Formats: sequence, structure tokens, C-alpha cells
Amino acid sequence: MRKYARFLPLFPLTVVVLAAQWMHGQCQPSAPLAKALQALPSQAVGPALRRTQGLAYLDIHCTEEARAAFQQELDEASHVAPDQQAYQTNLAKILLDLTTAVADWHNGNLKDAKDLFTRLSDPGLPAFVNSRAIFALAELLTQSPDSSTWAQLEPKLKILDEERGLWIARRYRLMYGLTTDNNQTRIGLVETMLRKDLSSRERLENQIILATLMRKAGRLMEARLLTADIESDVGAEAVSPDLRVAYVRECAAIASEEARHGDTEAAARYQRYLLALGEMYAPH
Repeated sequence: MRKYARFLPLFPLTVVVLAAQWMHGQCQPSAPLAKALQALPSQAVGPALRRTQGLAYLDIHCTEEARAAFQQELDEASHVAPDQQAYQTNLAKILLDLTTAVADWHNGNLKDAKDLFTRLSDPGLPAFVNSRAIFALAELLTQSPDSSTWAQLEPKLKILDEERGLWIARRYRLMYGLTTDNNQTRIGLVETMLRKDLSSRERLENQIILATLMRKAGRLMEARLLTADIESDVGAEAVSPDLRVAYVRECAAIASEEARHGDTEAAARYQRYLLALGEMYAPH
């Protein structure tokens, strides 16, 4: 099996979370997620149920609830078939470690979080573990750069980008270390990609990345016009939930920047985008 072949083709909810604001205090799942959580007991039982619940909570950064679910998964692992007990027990412990890494990140324990995410990004681990670890670490490093940790992570993102075609990996590669000195070069790289013969999905992915790079470079009007230009394409052709959410989130970010410059209409638009995001949920 080729290295990293066990990665999932899409990580919709993970993408939503990594681009979202941190949640603090009481865990408050959105209405769609709360409904999905309520339906889970009719779809799974035992450790599988607890694992699915835990991952759903972890993906919205409700670490206490996630830890409780994974602890239940660990407790229930002793009741599965004897030949599955070791695997189920080990998996529950790994998920508890993943929860600890997210909690460390939230609490500012960045060294511990980076160490755990790095260990859990091992391609030998299940895809739903290493994918979350890789993208969580990429987001952490985007916020708090660390060249040595990035040097370990970037080859994994490169494989996901160039061999697996995962656009979020490409986005992180282009966003990390973005400065006023290199932003135009990176914008040019994406514009070059867009001149190629791409599928509609690939084109939308790169256009959303380009809008983000333009916004970061202060080219707000161009970013706004680009998102407006592709709006109908997103509605008609963005079949993956992560792409739709990423588009709406980028539109919100652009509107937020415009509002800071005194655009009252943009402020209202920003609130509408936030409302839309609160209603979006991409189950695995």
C-alpha cells in the first residue's frame, strides 16, 4: 500500500473546525450537529458509538465532552470480542491523546500540543486520527510559526497535496510563512495553476485559496470580486461540504476586513455569513 494511502479523500468537518474561531466555556453544538448527535445511538453501539460521538465533539473543540466519550470507549473496549480488545483499547487511548493535544493547544501549551500532534500524524495510524493531527498541527503552526516543526510537517502536507489532491494541504503550504515579501509570488503560483486545464472542483479549490491570499495581501476588492464571480459555481458544483463551508468562511473574512474599514454594508453581510456558517454541518 502506498504511503498515506489510508488518508480519507475528504475531511469536511475537520476543515470547518480548523478555520473556525475557538470555542470557550460551555459546549454548544449547532442545531444540525446536535440533531446528528441525537441520532447516533440508532446508528452505532458500543465503542464505535462512543468514538463517533467523541470525534464529533472533538471536531468542534468540545474537549471535555470528547474526553468523556473516548473514556467510555476505553471502558467498553473490554466488552468486545477478545480478538478485538487490544485494538479497541489502543485506539481509545490514541483518541484520548488526540484530545489532550487539542486541549493543550487551547490552553496555550504549544510545545506539548506540537509534540503530540507530530506523533499522532504518523501515517501508520488510522486516517481519522492522523488526518486530524496533520491539519490541526498545520493550523497551529499557521498561528504560531515554528520552522523546525514545520520542516517535519510539510513533507506530509506535500504528499496530501500533490499525491492525494487534498486542497486544504495545498492551502496550508501556501499560507504558512506568508509575508509581504512573498505574497505576490504565492498569488502568482495559484494564478498559474488556474491557467491549467482543471476540473471544476480543482478550479474552485484554487480560486478559494487565491481569494484568501489576496485578502491576506490587502487586495480586498479583488478578493471580494473573485468570491462574487464564483458564487454561482460554488452553489452548482461544490458538492463537498468542506468546500462550501470554506467558501462561506472566506466570504465572511473578506466582509469582516471591509467592515473594519468602515463599510457598514459589509458589516451586515458579515453577520449573514456567520449565521449561514452556524447552520452548516458536514457529517463524516
